[in-house]
Amino acid sequence: MQSVYLEGNLSAVNVKSVSVRGEFAYLRLEGADSCEAAEMFRDKSIAVPRSVLRLKKGEYLHSDLIGCRLLDETGRDYGMVAAIDAYGAADVYTVTGAKTLRFPYLKKLNAQIDPSAKTIAVNAAALSEVAVYEDE
Repeated sequence: MQSVYLEGNLSAVNVKSVSVRGEFAYLRLEGADSCEAAEMFRDKSIAVPRSVLRLKKGEYLHSDLIGCRLLDETGRDYGMVAAIDAYGAADVYTVTGAKTLRFPYLKKLNAQIDPSAKTIAVNAAALSEVAVYEDE
């Protein structure tokens, strides 16, 4: 990764070095040669070109999943994934359709994701256990 884009800055910022520890990446950015200079980058969102990401099979970006239809194994269409909120334990999906529902993404949903078809199929029984409908 040679450069990144920071929130509020239209031009790229050069990356001097990257280290990865666990699930976190630490970037040393040009212009941030001291703790004081790095403060200007605090709480800024960072964007990187998709081409630098190395996703494993079964890993997806939220942007791949937003806009997908949520279906169950019977073909029932619950609506479209409108948002995904990242909370510590599990991502929470918001689906808008006839009713708005929210659910945590859990293994028990046995989700079958097909981003090219823009669909996410889940187990109906498991979804009924964890889904919360905003309209009820």
